[in-house]
Amino acid sequence: MRGLRRLRTVLSLVDGGAESPQETRLRLVLVRRGLPRPVTQVPVTDSRGRVVRRIDLGWPCYRVGVEYDGGLGAPPACGGHWTDPRAHAEDIGRLEFLAGRGWIIVRVSALHLRDADDILLRVEQALRRRGWPGPPRVHEH
Repeated sequence: MRGLRRLRTVLSLVDGGAESPQETRLRLVLVRRGLPRPVTQVPVTDSRGRVVRRIDLGWPCYRVGVEYDGGLGAPPACGGHWTDPRAHAEDIGRLEFLAGRGWIIVRVSALHLRDADDILLRVEQALRRRGWPGPPRVHEH
C-alpha cells in the first residue's frame, strides 16, 4: 500500500490539544528535532488541587513548559494583547505564578518560529537543567 508508512508517521504526530496552528507548528518543530513529545494544554493546579492555569506545551515530569505568545505587539483587533496594560500585567502575574509552582517557562513568539534552532536550544537547556538526559545517542559501528 503506497503511502501507508507516511500516513502512520503523520498520524503519530496528531494531537488535538493545540489551540492554534502555531502551537501545532511549534510542537512539531520540537518533536521532529528529537525532543520528547510534549503534553498539550498542561493543567497547573493551585495549593488546593484546582486547575487554575494551562501551559500550551510542556513536560510535567520536568516542570518545563513552552508558551506561544501569538499576540505580542499585534493590535487587539488582530488578537494582540500587549498593547493593553492590564493584559500585560496578567501575563506577568501568570508567569510568576508558574515560576512559584516550580515551572520553567520558555516563551516563543512568531518571530522565534522562524529560527527553530534558537527554540530548540532554549527548550533543550531548560529540560537538561531539570534532568532530561538528552536525545538517544546513535552509536556508529
